Amino acid sequence: MISTNSSRNTLILCALAFLLPVGVMFALYKAYHFAPFGSQSLAWMDGNIHHLQNLSFLKDVFADKNQITYTLTHILGGTRLAASSFSLTSPFNLLLYFFEKEDLHSYLDLIVALKLGVSGFAMAYYLIRRFNIAGSVLLVLSLGYALSQYCIAQSSLVFWLDGVYMLPLILLGVYNLLRNEETVLLSVVVGLSLLFNWYTGCINCLFSGIWFCFEYLLMYPEHPLKLFIRKAFVFAASMLIGVLLSACLFLPSIVELFNGATSRVSTSRLGLYFRGNPISAISAYSIGARSTIDRVSLFCGSFALIGCLGVMSDSRFNNREKNIFIIIIAVTLLLFYWQPLYYLFSLLLPADSFWFRYGYVGIFSLIFIAACYYERCSNIPDSKILSSCVLWVIFVLTLEYTHPVGSNKNFYITIIALLTSILFYYLKARVHSCVFRNVLGVLLLVSGVFEMGRNAKELMQIYRTRDVEQYKQYVNAAQKQINDIKNADKTLYRISQNSPRNSAPNGVTAFYNESVAFNYNSISGYTSATDGRHLSFLQSLGYRIEASRITIVNTSLIAADALLGVKYYISAYPINGLEKLHFERANNKYVYLNKFALPMAFVFKPMFFSKEMKALSAGDNPFEYHNFLYSKLLGEQVELYKTIPFRRVIKGRSAEYTLAVSQGNYVLYGNIPWHKTMEAEILYEGKLLTPYSCWLSPSVFYIPLKKQSSANNTIWANLVLNSKHGLYIREGKEAFYALDLDKLKEVTDRLQSGIVSDLTYEKQDLKCITQGKKGQYLYLSIPYHNGWSILRNGEKVKPELFGNCMITLPLVEGKNVIEMHFTVPFLKAGILCSCLSMICLVSIFVLKRRRV
Repeated sequence: MISTNSSRNTLILCALAFLLPVGVMFALYKAYHFAPFGSQSLAWMDGNIHHLQNLSFLKDVFADKNQITYTLTHILGGTRLAASSFSLTSPFNLLLYFFEKEDLHSYLDLIVALKLGVSGFAMAYYLIRRFNIAGSVLLVLSLGYALSQYCIAQSSLVFWLDGVYMLPLILLGVYNLLRNEETVLLSVVVGLSLLFNWYTGCINCLFSGIWFCFEYLLMYPEHPLKLFIRKAFVFAASMLIGVLLSACLFLPSIVELFNGATSRVSTSRLGLYFRGNPISAISAYSIGARSTIDRVSLFCGSFALIGCLGVMSDSRFNNREKNIFIIIIAVTLLLFYWQPLYYLFSLLLPADSFWFRYGYVGIFSLIFIAACYYERCSNIPDSKILSSCVLWVIFVLTLEYTHPVGSNKNFYITIIALLTSILFYYLKARVHSCVFRNVLGVLLLVSGVFEMGRNAKELMQIYRTRDVEQYKQYVNAAQKQINDIKNADKTLYRISQNSPRNSAPNGVTAFYNESVAFNYNSISGYTSATDGRHLSFLQSLGYRIEASRITIVNTSLIAADALLGVKYYISAYPINGLEKLHFERANNKYVYLNKFALPMAFVFKPMFFSKEMKALSAGDNPFEYHNFLYSKLLGEQVELYKTIPFRRVIKGRSAEYTLAVSQGNYVLYGNIPWHKTMEAEILYEGKLLTPYSCWLSPSVFYIPLKKQSSANNTIWANLVLNSKHGLYIREGKEAFYALDLDKLKEVTDRLQSGIVSDLTYEKQDLKCITQGKKGQYLYLSIPYHNGWSILRNGEKVKPELFGNCMITLPLVEGKNVIEMHFTVPFLKAGILCSCLSMICLVSIFVLKRRRV
């Protein structure tokens, strides 16, 4: 096999380390019909729910049809810099230019293969620079890193893989710093890691601090304290320069996240307890194993495991070295099983899915220990390795039998691959024929390819989606429908829909990023980086918020939507009060007009309420809140909603409601607040209306009341709430209201008379001109953000918030020229920090060269 002694051989080995995982992945794509060769894809779960939509958004950004800095497609509107720097700033996304929106499954699968290839390349380069090991050994270890459990299981969120290939380069920078205080590489790769994906970049920074201590202990056996302090200072300075290098994106993104709804740190997660039994990591070290809430799988191949066992059995490692390796393994397990470290490496945020998002750091630790063994025993391995491996197999079999963790059909394959790898390496080390040694080296590599390929295949059968063809059809039809609406009406408005892609038959869905994907202004969204003020306002209006990041918009609250400028609906069913339009049906959905929709900018004279009325706005009755908001806009008390009398009968875990509705031009809504999740469903006239008080269920629900003739002019409607866990209804808060469409039409017509006709909005600038009188205000259906700079007649003006969210501006007598410009907060400061960091790096590099 190829040695690692020359630059040419280094290049060849790194190229092979790249091509092997890429080749394995494409062979599996072809064999098992993954895109681009079939109807399956690695876009599983969140990859399907929102990453494909984010990639569609980036396509529009490349085409100058949307903006990262500010966009109204982001829930009510806001910057998407934090969300984009989390998932869209990888250099690989430049390849997106060559793909259409309907082909994003093929794009994602391609990028996964390429990032795994680069991960193999980076690990091979690290091993070459850090160790002196044979080429076949290096390739097997690199392949184990690239096709490890983490890399395949997390591939649906392909942006996390940027952290995987950057980690070996960062830790190589740590090694160079400790060896000869070369700091430039560390600073550069830290900065790039944070730029490519700030989440895994932060994880890499945390782990590099731990790894600095490990490398120091291995490199300096006498470990003088003075030397450690000096090296630690240089390390900290280099890391700081790297962080500042990324500040152009990292600083504004972090500031935006801290201002968001999900920024709160929960101290309840800081308990000093173990999440599971660390020994479970042993039985989880097998082909196709999955990480769970209390068990991590660090599988990266049998060959890495052999090296870890060899370190403990080889007499060429002294007790101090063995103790250091034991500490590395112990700390690695603590990262996953001890809650404080788990919470720290989850970046102090909830990480309750895609378990152990930093699992690759543990895999790196195992491969590092294995590489230490293979470097030390490059000629003849210790014969104790065979007995150690046998004891290991017996121990794991016993553990699997006494503490089973579920059916694992690949467990025995792992053992076979383990023993085969031992045989190959043991023979290779004792054969003197160069040809035969090369043959055995190739067989060793083939064994590694088979084992890691089988691992990838098994995990791909779990982490996959099968709707590639349906997605293509849906995207083409949906984009055409949106384009038809926008071509027919070029004014500024919002669009809402109640049945996005992959909605369950019962209406529950998490696919709320279609506005981002198809570039239309909306009120729904699914993102961790959003303003809590926006979410609170939507929740007050009746659109429940899930997990502080998802707006549940699977019904149509006409009065609330009119206030938000929702002019068009895309719906799979008719809604009373909405007018069906002539647009072509797409994905079984029609376009409806909301004739009550208020313009995005209009003049009004507000009504100022007493403290008692203001207190009502903070309650949990969205219908009375609507009345309050419209009264404030109109300048007089109005009641759009009328309460519906009802009778409730409790039967065990069911609550039966009988409503008495007067005939009229009404839309009927209900709201049954709960103080504890009920996992319930609501039946209307014996048929399922909606799931309720459960994950992704709404709070306010639309009741499709049928018009019926009645002698006493009353329609009776029957609702039943069935709960699995018991009735946890907030007593006295149940509400059933009828929206009077005639009254709503009267009110909105009066408000529409104040429309601002001279309104322009482009990218992150808004301008309008209107005549005003003393006491009048300009209402803008634009949510407030401290990034807005607002001028009235050339002078700065402070906005007043409507509903603690939307911008309203006091007008002066006569002509009012309103100009608004959005700037991402701390963006300029971040760019300045990055420039200073680059100057510092160049200066350090020049000074180093002059000394040489």
